[in-house]
Amino acid sequence: MKEFKGEWFLANNQEIKIPGILTIDDEHFKISLQLFSTHEISPQFNGQLVLGLCALQKITIVNCYARSEEQIPFDFFISDYAPHFVFVGCHFNSLEELNFKSISLRFNYLNHWLEEKRVSSLKLEHQGDDSVVVKYFSRNDITIKLNKDCNLVFQRSCSTNGVYGTELHLKVKHYATFVLEEHRSFKEFLNLTVKLQNILMLCIGKPLSILERIGFSEKAIDLNETNFLKLEQNPIAIYQHSEIENIAKNDFIHFSKFLISFARSSAQEIESLIIKWFEEYEKFEPVYDIFFHAIKPIWRGDSFTMSNVTYNNAFLNIVQALESYHRIKFKKKATLENRIKELLKNKKIFAFLFNNELDIAKNLVKWRDSLTHINHQKSTDIEVINWFNKAQIILIVNLFKDLGIDEEKIKQTISSSRLFPK
Repeated sequence: MKEFKGEWFLANNQEIKIPGILTIDDEHFKISLQLFSTHEISPQFNGQLVLGLCALQKITIVNCYARSEEQIPFDFFISDYAPHFVFVGCHFNSLEELNFKSISLRFNYLNHWLEEKRVSSLKLEHQGDDSVVVKYFSRNDITIKLNKDCNLVFQRSCSTNGVYGTELHLKVKHYATFVLEEHRSFKEFLNLTVKLQNILMLCIGKPLSILERIGFSEKAIDLNETNFLKLEQNPIAIYQHSEIENIAKNDFIHFSKFLISFARSSAQEIESLIIKWFEEYEKFEPVYDIFFHAIKPIWRGDSFTMSNVTYNNAFLNIVQALESYHRIKFKKKATLENRIKELLKNKKIFAFLFNNELDIAKNLVKWRDSLTHINHQKSTDIEVINWFNKAQIILIVNLFKDLGIDEEKIKQTISSSRLFPK
């Protein structure tokens, strides 16, 4: 929990400053701004670009929406706002100035995903002078050139804390950093983040939360603001208010439980996979939107508390994603049953994964029609769950094939995954 007490004002009217407190709850992804004034101010700040000065810290708030305004004794008003994005470390005086050269992202599960199969990551070496040297072994930074203007870098950051006579703690964090040749809008970085978040989710088998986001912009390098003239010396902490999207779970997942990971694939294989994903993303974006929306609650572990209607929608969305994927890839008219049959045509994979794979298309259509016309038993029935699993396997196998993953690896990965009960 972080609190920033200071003065707040509109970017387009910096003369009038109002005292207030910005509160950022990192754990639950909640942000609130309270302003204190002797007159009503909600309409003035609602939806505006707001700047703050807090103990020499410069803050920018984008999309600051009013939630309530309360009058208390002595004609005093407390106005409560829900900021969407907060940038700590710089003043952006307009949305046009909101540009970055690079942004680093830390996700839950990213550390585990980048791990290799090592017996121990730490090694103690005793020196001749009775001192001890601690060595930490981890993967080297990996740079992936997504296109001529953008690199994606997986990099580590190590830090220690502790003094003589106390425990020494080593902290290792891994970041995914987008580095661009030139400054680009924050919106472009948001689009890149969604693409990365989705491919990581597909590889890891869990929805990911952004635990930390740090931006670097030349806007922060202003002689009036800092004496440090390098981007890396002027980090801008970025926070996003989210009601439902982020759940900061970080339960341990062994590398063998991931669908695709560095422990079971070479760096070259994963680099090729990620490049293809970014190259084809816009083409299949409608499919990904439907697919990831459908599987998030199930992969997150919410399936036991999902209502019948929610589970129905998840199944229907998976089938719709299959239809959309086939329509985009093959660009031809066909019945839903024939579309699914064509997606099942790789006998080497599907005959291994399924029994009676020839009946799957017919049954998926039957259950889709049944659920659409509300002519079914409870949607938590084991049969519905079974066909839901088969539908997502069909799509994932085809996505993996498009990404260049070897057929034998696909068979092994799907058949051994915790995500698809036998």
